[in-house]
Amino acid sequence: MTEELISFDPKIEEIEKEIVSLLLNSVISLGRDQIASKILLYFLTRKNLTQKKIKQLTGFSSGKISQVVNRFVEMDLVHVIKKSSKGEIIYSIPSIELEMFTRGINLVKSNLKWEEELLEMRQDLENNKTELQKLNGYDMIRSNIQENLNRFGEYKKLLNIWEKLKKKHLENLNR
Repeated sequence: MTEELISFDPKIEEIEKEIVSLLLNSVISLGRDQIASKILLYFLTRKNLTQKKIKQLTGFSSGKISQVVNRFVEMDLVHVIKKSSKGEIIYSIPSIELEMFTRGINLVKSNLKWEEELLEMRQDLENNKTELQKLNGYDMIRSNIQENLNRFGEYKKLLNIWEKLKKKHLENLNR
């Protein structure tokens, strides 16, 4: 893996900005944090970036960039590949495929966090059934909670598959 930062010709940088803007305004980042999405898109076009370079490309504050990049590192979307003696850190996105696996895994994990809460809701509905079942909407809410709970088995299978695929992909990258 190269640890180099790539400098783009100004004309190419303009094209890159157009691509990032187009993707940022597309379905790809619909409903997502626009700052995080923009930074991630620059990682996808550049692969290796420093926080200083991200600031030059995006105009975002150093603090916000630091928050987002640190979150990406925690989520395993971005890796630290080099630290200079001056404290400058080069971050890298190892591959688009790895980024996709990681985002999918994180999405499934965030959905799985609801399982315990939905189980509690179902139990509350059951404990207060006599009083609540007379109310309009009770059956629909109970049914929706159960439908969501039924999905968790599939989520867990999907998570297992994606984690295995990510592991295999990482092994292939490290060869």
